Amino acid sequence: MNNKKIFLSFNILLLILFITTILFIGIFIAWTNNYNSKLYEENTPQSIKSIIDWKVSYLTSFVLIFLSFLIIWVSQFAILITNDNGFLKSLLPLFFINKLSLHNLDTKREKRNLISLISILSIVMILSLINAWFNIYANKIQLSFIIYTLFIAVILILYIPVAFQLKINFKKALI
Repeated sequence: MNNKKIFLSFNILLLILFITTILFIGIFIAWTNNYNSKLYEENTPQSIKSIIDWKVSYLTSFVLIFLSFLIIWVSQFAILITNDNGFLKSLLPLFFINKLSLHNLDTKREKRNLISLISILSIVMILSLINAWFNIYANKIQLSFIIYTLFIAVILILYIPVAFQLKINFKKALI
């Protein structure tokens, strides 16, 4: 039951983060439109006019973040399917949290699921760090750094139960 609480809390955190990312996209597009319109006023210095159009870089960055969300959800779906959950339970796990089978009795599948989960989380973490670096370096501004920090924090929160599961699996293997 404890794993189901962790699974539920992670999915809720990820959903909240997804919704805040959508809100940030709207805010950033409005802000960049306002900023870009000020670039072409007559009293703007020439050095500021040479700054790139921020809308393109923000949208590229947020598309990569959405790709990270998609990778996490597809891997979660694949792991739940391999644990003999149905298609609907795997597609909408928040609605069937009490009926989900989070662990597989086959140790080979369990190890493969754990390795794939750690690999996917590492890829998403690296992709998120690249996005944060790109956004800060390209724009010289830290407005979007908040969303990347939250995203990385949610990924790190998921590493904690994975580490505990590894510890439990190693203890079982030793016995």
